[in-house]
Amino acid sequence: RKPAKAAKPAKAAKPAKAAKPAKVRPALLNPGEPGYAERWAAFLEARQENQQKFVDLVEREGRVRMAAAAEVLSIAGKALGGVVGSLTRWANEGGLAVPFEAGLDAGERIWIWKNA
Repeated sequence: RKPAKAAKPAKAAKPAKAAKPAKVRPALLNPGEPGYAERWAAFLEARQENQQKFVDLVEREGRVRMAAAAEVLSIAGKALGGVVGSLTRWANEGGLAVPFEAGLDAGERIWIWKNA
């Protein structure tokens, strides 16, 4: 028989990392507020073509289903989610609310223009 191994010494606990302070973002500028139209136009002009087409489509139609938007933009629904997600994220990073709302209609994603 082999002799029993000696117990390993306990490892010292790692010190806890300090929590990062919460990122405080200023309130978003919303459609209809002073300066919004100019800032939104400048923001949208700097976006990718498919993002611009999506915004134009929702503004023109007032209410758009995911399948229709994907067809008009000639992209898959999953890719459309990336287009809209990126657009929303960067608008929010720039202090702007997007001028459309997302929702569901009979289980399908839709977008509605806020001024429609």
